[in-house]
Amino acid sequence: MADVAGDEAIEAATKVSGKLATAVDEAGRMAKESAANGFKIAENMAQQAVSADKAGDDAIRTAMSILQELASRAESTAKSAAERATGAEATAKAAAERATGAETTARAAADRAVAEVSRVRQTAEEVAQSARRAAEEALAKAEEALVKAVIKRLTSWEWIVILVVINLSIVFAAVLIATALGALI
Repeated sequence: MADVAGDEAIEAATKVSGKLATAVDEAGRMAKESAANGFKIAENMAQQAVSADKAGDDAIRTAMSILQELASRAESTAKSAAERATGAEATAKAAAERATGAETTARAAADRAVAEVSRVRQTAEEVAQSARRAAEEALAKAEEALVKAVIKRLTSWEWIVILVVINLSIVFAAVLIATALGALI
């Protein structure tokens, strides 16, 4: 559109003579150059937006992969801790059953076994809580990366629109000036 306006300004310059013709011709050529430059800039900005979009998608994929890995690790750790707790509990029961001898020895062994089970359970709960926190942090980071990618994508397109509007404004101003000068002569 700006290219057509530049052609019209150049054509209008051929219909007049003198300094005005030179000024109108130059304005037309500048309008065509501005349109070409604006188009190149818009293409570059579009390519940068596509690159930013790809980078955002890659960041999201990476964050989701990390989140899945952390969740898998947390689940594995929790299962392992639960198995250990079950094993410790079974050991405590077996020790209590075998303790037919001295009652004080049996009670002490049972108390130690119960304490060990409590310690293992507490450790398992701490590991599970730690895994949950790590998963929540990974999810928060993934959400933050997603928000940044969306903001970056929007910002790139806004710049493209602003540059196109500025270039079109320059072209239209040149055409209006050429038309006004042509009307005066």
